[in-house]
Amino acid sequence: MQLSLRRAIQMSILVCLPVLAGCAETPAATVDHSQHMMTMPADSATNGELPDNPIPTSDDSLATGALLYEQNCLVCHGPQGRGDGPAGLALNPPPADLSIHTEPGVHLDGQLYLWISEGVPGSAMPAFETLLTEDERWHLVNYIRSLYQP
Repeated sequence: MQLSLRRAIQMSILVCLPVLAGCAETPAATVDHSQHMMTMPADSATNGELPDNPIPTSDDSLATGALLYEQNCLVCHGPQGRGDGPAGLALNPPPADLSIHTEPGVHLDGQLYLWISEGVPGSAMPAFETLLTEDERWHLVNYIRSLYQP
């Protein structure tokens, strides 16, 4: 394992420990990933409207998103976004399989952005709104879209 990847995993685990500590009592049925249809909380800042992605998908955006993914997401979602990262294996419910949620037509970019920004109720998915800039969260959306493999 590369030193930077190892460091990213270590840092992500430190960030996730408070989240992991609160997961033991989360019932597995709270988030049904098999149905591909999680919903945002009613008090979402967008009042039900999804934002449009202002960052075009480009090599630069994908590279930025890949680095952010490695630093913030890999530990739970795993290298291919399947929800099989080292910390994710201990979560109940397990992290979302991003290859399902990024399948064309399943979710709009704005929904993915809101989940990254606000977290997912009933799961260990934390909110990154105060940890990452708006542009960084959109770069993550662009990158996780690239994880979809038909």
